[in-house]
Amino acid sequence: MGRPGGGCGADLWYGRRVPAPATSACSTCGRRAPRADLFGVEPDLLCEPCARAVRERMFVRYRPLVRTHGQTGTLTLLAIVLPLFVATHLARHGALGDGAWLRALEPWFPIWEGEVWRHVTSLFVHVGVLHVVFNAMALWTLGRAVEYAFGPVAMGLVFLATGVVGSIAQWAMVTAPGVGMSGAIFGLGGFLIPLRTSHPVAAAVMDRRMINMLLTWLVLCVVLTEVGTLRIANWAHGGGLLWGLVLGAAVAHRRRRGLVPLAGLLTAGLLAASPWIALGEQQAVRTWHLWYRERVEPLLARDAALVERARALEARHGDDAGQAREDPEYARVRAEIDRVRAEIEALERTGPPLPPPLRRIQGPP
Repeated sequence: MGRPGGGCGADLWYGRRVPAPATSACSTCGRRAPRADLFGVEPDLLCEPCARAVRERMFVRYRPLVRTHGQTGTLTLLAIVLPLFVATHLARHGALGDGAWLRALEPWFPIWEGEVWRHVTSLFVHVGVLHVVFNAMALWTLGRAVEYAFGPVAMGLVFLATGVVGSIAQWAMVTAPGVGMSGAIFGLGGFLIPLRTSHPVAAAVMDRRMINMLLTWLVLCVVLTEVGTLRIANWAHGGGLLWGLVLGAAVAHRRRRGLVPLAGLLTAGLLAASPWIALGEQQAVRTWHLWYRERVEPLLARDAALVERARALEARHGDDAGQAREDPEYARVRAEIDRVRAEIEALERTGPPLPPPLRRIQGPP
């Protein structure tokens, strides 16, 4: 009876011949290799040299002309981000009004009042030259890879889905607006990772070096934030990467086609539920903000209106302060101002305390 290492030959196992490893041919060069050493799925299998050639064709460092074929979605995103960054820079320096339109794009307290679209618009806002340059370079690499493999629509959907989930994760944990598309960048990278064994482009782009670079940058950002060097939206990075892995795994299971629409529905559900998502200290901030918005802000608006009315009455009487005080309407307005301010002070004494995150940023929203 044959056994490994016995006299009957190493290709026998207890009388049964061990089959040779299955081989397949590369769809580009025709070279045959064991199936485990090939990238992709039938009939588009690639050997390692051909997979590397795909990568080189996609990411040639020195190319005299930029070819736009197959890069429409990536270029469209860049065409939104870069001009908006210039406008943002001008707005922050007062060149484009008071910057109210810019604050309307950022993820801030109105999210808890239903303005969930801020999780989308914040992806295109950047706060510094290095911020936008690094994100644009990463999008040019990973965005083109996803677009080359799955088309511009799929790339745009993955970009938006992972970016939105990353923004929700950041706002649910930290009282600070996380802006920029870095969460979506990590999401695009995470999307390609589960597809490395089933798609040749994903295998060529997300090799071990690229994965190590992505994870190293993720950890480095956490370290820079913890030591106080930079303020980085690490929850957005982690949330985008995790959701990209989920979407990539859903696409990789082609036999379970319902996973892709399910992941899309989950993304939409998270966006719709984001006004109620707050964890840790952020939950206390949400509670305080909604109380402040409902109880205190109407009184502050009433106080401001009364002050304006009192100033108008004073102006009508000119420099005669005594005549203004004798005016019954002026006396009524001043009494109402005192009553409203006393009510505001009473609410601040009896209401919920100012949460620590808001004390750190000094002042109400």
